[in-house]
Amino acid sequence: MTTRRNQGQPKRSKAGSVHLSGRFRTGVRSISPIMREFKEIFPRQTAVELALRTGAQVSHCEKCLNGKRDLGSRFMIALLQSDVGREVLIALMGEAQPVWWRGFRRHLQMAELLRKQAEHQKVLEKLQREAAE
Repeated sequence: MTTRRNQGQPKRSKAGSVHLSGRFRTGVRSISPIMREFKEIFPRQTAVELALRTGAQVSHCEKCLNGKRDLGSRFMIALLQSDVGREVLIALMGEAQPVWWRGFRRHLQMAELLRKQAEHQKVLEKLQREAAE
């Protein structure tokens, strides 16, 4: 006997269902833009690199990278405070353009250019010393 609600509708299996949480979540996984950026920075042994920077277990990092786990606040804080914090922040902001971000991003760009300029200056000075010998 079918109920009125089920008439004319095909049966659904658990494998095809999509729950917001739980063990039957089979829908398309959304990988965080932060994890996509991290994969670009560290294409090899990504989970290990992530574990080194966050203090999390490698298995947890693998799940975060695959979109099976959401990033927690401690995880995010550790990433922002790491050596790739700048890249993480830029990935986190995405296409958002609030006034404060535009100014802050400009300062980040200037700091990066100054760092590169200092590196180039050191290389130039070394080459000049070698040429003078």
